[in-house]
Amino acid sequence: MNIEAPNPIVKQEVKNYLLNKESEVAKTIYDCDNVAYCVSGDSKADKYKNVYLSLRCNCWEQLKANGTIEVLKEEYPDYYVESAVAGYEVTLELSRENLPKKLGYKKEWTEEEKEAFKPEKEARDAEREAAADKIATHVSCLKRAVIGGPIKSCMNAVMTEKETFKACQIDYRQDESFWVF
Repeated sequence: MNIEAPNPIVKQEVKNYLLNKESEVAKTIYDCDNVAYCVSGDSKADKYKNVYLSLRCNCWEQLKANGTIEVLKEEYPDYYVESAVAGYEVTLELSRENLPKKLGYKKEWTEEEKEAFKPEKEARDAEREAAADKIATHVSCLKRAVIGGPIKSCMNAVMTEKETFKACQIDYRQDESFWVF
């Protein structure tokens, strides 16, 4: 059995929000391990510039104390924001302005002009979709980065041989824990 790291529902929602501007309604997505995501977008007043992916989990304080913040800054340097959306511990801010600009037809164009422009428009749409898919795939691995933060911090300490890592227990489920040492 192969379970991919990206959450497919989060990936699809983030991609939809990136490609469709009118996305003011926040969507909450629940995952196993008591993890909740929120995908939301800027309001019309903010010109729909950004999409936000937030995460909440029940062991955040343990994760934060054991290197997860540093891992998030390393993994998501362009997206991580210091202050999370209310009710969540981590928020990534994704700018729609980083996607290729959308192309459209001009009102005064004839059908022949529209037809001649169609391949360029379709190529740009495919380029936008591919860029949105790449971003969505990357950020939909947020849970892996958050829960695995202490493990990565420990491994970095071992690899650099400069730091020592203090053993820790992460209670990621109500009745289950993992230890890093």
